[in-house]
Amino acid sequence: MDDLDLAEGEENTWPEITENMQSVLRNEEAAAYETVCRNVDLTRATTVLVYLRESAMAPALKESLKARGGSSREVVLGGGGGGAAAAAAAAAAAAAVDVKGASVLVLLPDTKGGGSVMEAPAVEALIAAAAEGGGLRHVVYLSSLGSEKALFQFSFDSMSGVLEKKKAVEQSIKRLSKSLGYNFSIIRVGSLGPVKSGEEALNLSPGDPFNGGATNYATAAQAVVQSIALPMALNASFSVINGKGTSPPTDAGWRDSMLKLVGPEVLRLSFKETDVLGMRMSLRAWALQYMEGERRLTTKVFAVRTPLGAKIYFLPTMQSLGPGFREEKAIEKARMKGEAILGGQKPTRPILEGGLEVCVEEVTEAGKEGDKRVRVRRIAMEEGTVVKAMSERELLDSLKAEIESTEKSAKSGRRVGGGTPPV
Repeated sequence: MDDLDLAEGEENTWPEITENMQSVLRNEEAAAYETVCRNVDLTRATTVLVYLRESAMAPALKESLKARGGSSREVVLGGGGGGAAAAAAAAAAAAAVDVKGASVLVLLPDTKGGGSVMEAPAVEALIAAAAEGGGLRHVVYLSSLGSEKALFQFSFDSMSGVLEKKKAVEQSIKRLSKSLGYNFSIIRVGSLGPVKSGEEALNLSPGDPFNGGATNYATAAQAVVQSIALPMALNASFSVINGKGTSPPTDAGWRDSMLKLVGPEVLRLSFKETDVLGMRMSLRAWALQYMEGERRLTTKVFAVRTPLGAKIYFLPTMQSLGPGFREEKAIEKARMKGEAILGGQKPTRPILEGGLEVCVEEVTEAGKEGDKRVRVRRIAMEEGTVVKAMSERELLDSLKAEIESTEKSAKSGRRVGGGTPPV
């Protein structure tokens, strides 16, 4: 790369990569371009807010969208009783409501109490009705903490079946996004309520990692707005709760927190003693040791340098071959049109097996000293890619040790950037 910004003394050569490695890079780039093409700020579009009976969030959410130049309206579904008959009636009612013309569909939790929740059949009918005109671009669903692991925890919501119902809704939204062509954001929140003094800080994490917590209405509403505005939240599931702190998050704070959703992010560490270029040099040298065989993993890898650090890819095997990216798109279009698909296609590319990107960066705010940090995110992931948890953990442990060693060297005045010899 021409813009690597190499540190003084850093080697400007890197081992050549094979055609197999090149094909991984090409297909990752093609998939990334497809995602970029879908990244559109929809806060100025028409948003329809849907809930069963009452939502204390709706007023704040409408004001936030209005402040950004968007328009919104509310749809009250009603119902929410239990039983198969009630669920069927709710689905029929959902299909009849006016959600046409919606670019964004936001499904809000009921804040009136009573345990009523939207169920999957009603949500599917709503989405189908909104998608009829072809204008539906984004579905945002406010779910609950614990929904992802609904069958493996004990709580009032899990015993009452609420979490299972919400998990079913999440699955329906993801499944329909593939056939109807919209993006989705699933936001898992804690116990909803008004703002509590001293508990206004933002805690955001990919997936469903929090065991509990509370989310105030303002934070939940902003999570929806930021999901509509920022590309990082496209086709992502994440959790949001409030923590100790008196300052609610700014737009910049939301943007930085939502960076965690890209990949997703698996590690974020700050450093102080080393300068940014020195840390990049050290971590590139560390990655090079895997490229040259000085360090080894169970899974074969290759590495490339990037302007912010390095990328380490898990190498596909011959058993991991699949159709090329363009062929996949053609197959999907044919399937959607109901056209016949010829079988026995010759594999043309390795399926992406995943990897990690190491980014060394300095984040500055006006009037403040920059925060130097290392962020690590997953890369080269696609549907069907299995996370190589053991190899990933080995890499992260090794990376932490390299960062610690580099910091100690910088603190003692020794030169950094050579990469710590493997033990």
